Amino acid sequence: MKPILSFSDTRSKEFPDVPTVKEVAGDSFPVIYRFRAFYIKEGVPADRVKYLEWAFGEAWKSESFQTFLSDKSVLDDSYRNVEGGLKLIQTMIDVYTPIYKKLGFIK
Repeated sequence: MKPILSFSDTRSKEFPDVPTVKEVAGDSFPVIYRFRAFYIKEGVPADRVKYLEWAFGEAWKSESFQTFLSDKSVLDDSYRNVEGGLKLIQTMIDVYTPIYKKLGFIK
C-alpha cells in the first residue's frame, strides 16, 4: 500500500511526496489527529508533574521506544510535553465541536 494523503498538518519525513489534507482541501477540511496521552489528576504537586514530564520525554527518546515506533510505522515525531498536549487537546475540541454540532451529536 502507498499513502495518498496525510491527515496531519505537515508532510511526513517518511513520505515527503504525500500531500497533507490542508494542501488538497485548504481550510475546508480540518486536520484530524489521533493521539494517546497520560493524564494526572488535578492537584498533583508541580515538582511531580515536572518529573513525570521529564521521565516520559526520556522514555520517548529512548532507542527501544524509537525502534518500537518505527516497527509500528508511527510516521511523525509526535511527543508533546504538558503544554503541547493541552494545546493539542484544545485544538481537537475546537475542530470536533462544530462538526458534532452539525451532525446533531451535541447542541
